[in-house]
Amino acid sequence: MKSKFTLIILTISIFLGSCDKLKELATIRINTKFTAEIPVNMGAATVKSPDSENIDIPLNFSEVHEIKLEDNFDIEPYLKKIKEIDISSVEIIAIGLEEGQVIHSVTLEVAGIGHILTLTNISADNNTFKPAIPQTLLDTVADKFITDKKITISVYGSANSPMSISVGVSLEAGVIAYVLK
Repeated sequence: MKSKFTLIILTISIFLGSCDKLKELATIRINTKFTAEIPVNMGAATVKSPDSENIDIPLNFSEVHEIKLEDNFDIEPYLKKIKEIDISSVEIIAIGLEEGQVIHSVTLEVAGIGHILTLTNISADNNTFKPAIPQTLLDTVADKFITDKKITISVYGSANSPMSISVGVSLEAGVIAYVLK
């Protein structure tokens, strides 16, 4: 009787352990991009100096935007089954810059994490960047994405003239999700 009971317990534990292994094997990797196009509008800022000369001062901007997992069409069916997110790179593009317009600097931050990157001297001819970001920082962003199901990004900086542009942010990622429940 005691040996039958032990055999039953052993069989059940092997079966349950195998279920976890099967679940682990039943995953899918979805390569996708999490994107945001953040509008930035800056009006004129000219100051008249005491000697009657107009002096252009840098124009500052600051915008906040959320990127939500649920807004990504590629992973929508797997939202409750996400195991891991692996962010491999970040791309920043200034969309709509015209000749002579320069963004002196743009900084990207993620709420709860802090500074991710700062870019300088962005012009119509030099408007797309894929900077090297430490993988540990990208992993921290990915962990926040999994925990909160979204990230809140801030872009801020200064420019040389009034402009209405967009700052595009694209996070290239691989999402690992369970296929089984």
